Amino acid sequence: MSENGLPHARDELTQLEDQLRQYLACPSFWMRFPAEIEQRYEDLRSPYRLRRFQRVGWISLILFDFLALADCHFLPGSYPDAWTIRFLGVTPLLCLILLILPRHWMAAWRNFAVSAALVIVAVGLAGIGYLAPPEHPQHLYFQWLLLILATNLLIRPHFWVALPTTLVLFAIYAFSVIFSLERGIAPALNALLPSGIVLLICLTAMRRMEQDSRITYALKTQQKINHQRLASANRKLAKEASRDGLTGIYNRRMLDDNLNRFWRHAMRRHRPISVLFVDADYFKRYNDTYGHAAGDECLRWLAALLESFAHRPLDFVARFGGEEFVLVLPDTTPEDAGIIAEQIRARVLSANRPHSTSMEGCITVSIGVAGGTPREGQIASMLLEAADKALYMAKKQGRNRVRYAAELD
Repeated sequence: MSENGLPHARDELTQLEDQLRQYLACPSFWMRFPAEIEQRYEDLRSPYRLRRFQRVGWISLILFDFLALADCHFLPGSYPDAWTIRFLGVTPLLCLILLILPRHWMAAWRNFAVSAALVIVAVGLAGIGYLAPPEHPQHLYFQWLLLILATNLLIRPHFWVALPTTLVLFAIYAFSVIFSLERGIAPALNALLPSGIVLLICLTAMRRMEQDSRITYALKTQQKINHQRLASANRKLAKEASRDGLTGIYNRRMLDDNLNRFWRHAMRRHRPISVLFVDADYFKRYNDTYGHAAGDECLRWLAALLESFAHRPLDFVARFGGEEFVLVLPDTTPEDAGIIAEQIRARVLSANRPHSTSMEGCITVSIGVAGGTPREGQIASMLLEAADKALYMAKKQGRNRVRYAAELD
C-alpha cells in the first residue's frame, strides 16, 4: 500500500478505479461499496463515527433521564414506576453499551450495538406509556420524536442499519400509541401520521447525507488515484531525465547538479572532496573491432563495476560522455581516492575482457584523480578540470595507469 492507502500495483489500481466508476454510475439502494472499498471506507470513517456515537449517546442519555422531571407532572400516580424504568432499566443498559463501544473487539458490532441501544430506549418509552393514564401523555410524543430525530440525523448509523432499526422503533411506537388509545383508529392515525411523516423525512435526509459522504469519498479516492499516477509518472520522468540511457547510472546533468551541491557542502564543513575521471583505453578501436553492440555492453559492464566502488550513501558514479566516467567521493582525501583508483584499475585489468588492439590485450582504464578542501573563490568545475588534466597525463604516459592532479588547497 502507498502512503495514501492505495495499492501500488497498476492492475489493482485500475480495478479499484473501475469499481469506483461503476459505483458512481449506479449506486445500490443500500449504498454499500464493493467489499474492499467498503473496508477502506470503514477504516477511514470508523474513528469519527465512534466519537459521534459516544458524544450523541451520552448527551441523549442525560436528556432521557432529565425528562424524568416531566413524569412528575404527566404521570402523577405512576412516576415512581416510570423512574424505575428510566434509571434502573434503560440507563444502566445504555451506560454499558456506551462504555464498551470503544473496545476493539466491538468494532464489527458497533452499528448493531447502537441499534440495540435505540430499541432499549424505545421499549423503555413504551413501558412508560403503558403506565400512563388512558390518554397518552404528550411529553411521550415529544420523546418519541426526539428518538427518531436522534437516530437518523445525529447518530446516523449506516442506512442499511438505520432503515430496519427505524422501522422497529416506529412499530414499537405504533403499538404503544394504539394500546394507550384503546385501539381507536382515528386517534391512533392522528398520532401516528405526523410521526410517520417525520420518520420518512428523517430517513430520506439521513440516506442523502450518507450518499453524499460516500460519493465524496469515491471522488476523492479517484482524485488520489490520479495524483498517484501523476506522481509515479513524474518520478519516472525525473529518473529518466537523471539517468544515462545506456548504462543506467547518472548522466552529465546529474553529475553537475550533485557535484555542485556536494562541493558547497564540503566548503561549509571544510571537508575534502575528490573525483576520479575514468576513461576506457583505446575504446574507439574496441568499437571498430568488436562492433558497437559489444562496445555498449562493455560500457554497461564498466559502469556497473564503478558503481560497486561507490560504497557510501553519498558516493555516486556518472557517465561524463562517450567512454568517460566520473566517480565522485565526498569527504575523501586525494590520497584515499588514489587508492580507490588503483583498485578500480586493477579490477578492470584482472577481469581480462578481450581487446586485441590494446597494448595489454584486454580492456584497461586510465584514471585521473583530483581532490582537496574547497576554498572561497573556487568552483566545482575546477575539480573536474583538474581530474581531466590528470587523466590526459595518464593517457599521454602510456594508459592503464592512475595520475594525480595537484590538491586544490
